[in-house]
Amino acid sequence: MQKTTTYKLFIPEDETFDSILQKRDNGGRFVFYEYLIPRPVIAPGRGASKIYFIRDGEKTNYHIKYNVLTLLWGWWGLPFGPAYIPKTLSNNKTGIDVTEDVYNNLTETDFKQGKVVIKNIATAFMPIDKSSMKELTKCLKKYNNKVPFSTPPVVGLYIADNNPAITIGLANDDVLKENDLIKALYKYFYKSMQFKFLNINDDSELSNKLKKQGTIIEL
Repeated sequence: MQKTTTYKLFIPEDETFDSILQKRDNGGRFVFYEYLIPRPVIAPGRGASKIYFIRDGEKTNYHIKYNVLTLLWGWWGLPFGPAYIPKTLSNNKTGIDVTEDVYNNLTETDFKQGKVVIKNIATAFMPIDKSSMKELTKCLKKYNNKVPFSTPPVVGLYIADNNPAITIGLANDDVLKENDLIKALYKYFYKSMQFKFLNINDDSELSNKLKKQGTIIEL
């Protein structure tokens, strides 16, 4: 069964369904903002705001209340919550862009009801934060020195649900290394960090998105 997710929309009152469509090629964007949900001992969850429509060049302050929630709640999720606060605040400067996802799924009926039902996900991965990417690259290079990869891994942060996970795409010949890789990764990351693996040769929709939206680790 195909997974669908319903989001509330925030659209300026002077915009109509037709005017929104016209702005698709003129800089109109749909974004959502994140806020941290504290969870003791393990990594915090990430809540998602409603999806906001922002016109080209428009300056907004929609992100402020989600930053406040993160600053108020993020500290409670010890010991890992505070480490996630800077990245969340950074993401909220521009918001998480889901423009293509919304335009590909938005119907006039749903628009009038102030919602969008996402059935086909266009953006599944976003870049990994710099500090995590540095440690991940270091780990994979060290592993490659001992057991060479047949093809450089492709990595990205999976964002299609509320528990983002660092996803590592491996070629057919490297998939069997997953168990050893997990052991190696947790020498660089806390046990609370989530990792997923994908076979980038299986030609699935998700693996194709990772190859397009992810980052190749140069070994």
